[in-house]
Amino acid sequence: MFLADPPATQFDLHFRIIGFHVRVTPFFWLAAGVIGHSLAAGFSYQMQDQSPTTGVLLLLWILCVFLSILIHELGHAVAMRYYGMNARIVLWHFGGIAIPESVSSFVGFGSRTKPHAQIVISAAGPVAQLLLAVAIVIGARLGGFRVDTMINWVNSTFALTSEHLTAPSPPMQVLLTFLLWPSISWALLNLLPIYPLDGGQITRELCTLFSMSNGTRISLAVSFATAVGVAAYGFQRGDMFLAIMFGALAYSSYQMLQRYSGHSGFGGGFGR
Repeated sequence: MFLADPPATQFDLHFRIIGFHVRVTPFFWLAAGVIGHSLAAGFSYQMQDQSPTTGVLLLLWILCVFLSILIHELGHAVAMRYYGMNARIVLWHFGGIAIPESVSSFVGFGSRTKPHAQIVISAAGPVAQLLLAVAIVIGARLGGFRVDTMINWVNSTFALTSEHLTAPSPPMQVLLTFLLWPSISWALLNLLPIYPLDGGQITRELCTLFSMSNGTRISLAVSFATAVGVAAYGFQRGDMFLAIMFGALAYSSYQMLQRYSGHSGFGGGFGR
């Protein structure tokens, strides 16, 4: 997703990987820790004497989330490079962003990327994460671990369970769970046709290919309806984090739809 570059802090972590500059803000570590604390505590309780401390499990979770989200953003960045754009990566809050730095003549001076290129770039992040999950499953099987089919895993992934994994030791089972859950769930969430998620970007490009005049408006309506549905699903399940997050995305999509339709009285939404 292409949002504004978050402000830098003196505590940011900087490094380069395959030629891309990566910046990790302190808020990324904090958000990953908040999300994973109850999960780490739950696994620590279940494993009892065989478990490391909750703090160690939480650190492992944060590192697994870091790897998975980094792979996601590298997918976007590599696709941008393929289409002649330099990019840098920022990990912050509950995810990350791949920010184009310069554009070659392929894109055109001062213009946005072509629709087919934007679709590929947007899809590359979730695809990279899903490929990571597939690689983990293959590696686990080659190592003699039992990992049920990806369909069964997806059916239970949002419940944060490891019942479809059998590893020779509880710590290995936890590691596989911590790697697979964010890789699958984050990729699937990002493919939902909701702004500013990758699926929302893809939906907009597809809609505008078929209708230049109404494509964006249609994609915003789809975004709003889908976000409302996911928020209601989260509320029905008692998952307030999911309900609040997608409720906020639904409101943002509603704001953008009103602005695009020419109505006044609303604040700004996500920009390009």
